[in-house]
Amino acid sequence: LFAFALPEHRIVGFKYKERVVWDRETRTDLVFGSQNGNGVTIDSVIQNYDEWDRARQEELESQRKRQAEVSRRIKLTLGDDRFQQLKQLSGSVQHIELDNAPTVLAQKEIEEYVRVALNLFRQSRQEASDFFQKNT
Repeated sequence: LFAFALPEHRIVGFKYKERVVWDRETRTDLVFGSQNGNGVTIDSVIQNYDEWDRARQEELESQRKRQAEVSRRIKLTLGDDRFQQLKQLSGSVQHIELDNAPTVLAQKEIEEYVRVALNLFRQSRQEASDFFQKNT
């Protein structure tokens, strides 16, 4: 009964615990099961929440492991000093919002990040090549 009184035009989204059940921008509707909700309604979200959360936690753990492996490989490639430079450089661009079209300033920051990051990898590759040529 009260669901019809919701001012949907003002609500951006809401969650049940950690799960987004209604989001205007993505057209997610797990309350009434319409649009991108694929027929899932709030009662099934509540009933299956523990299963959903377990799957989400497994996915997050998998992502953490992948990120750790990628970081390990990059560190192996760049060496400690360049890896620290890359981490610091990466931290400086984490504030940039990429959901919408980036501003001109953000675009320049991204281009500079890519230029410097590529240069770190090129330096590492050149150093390895010089070492190999010197020792063969």
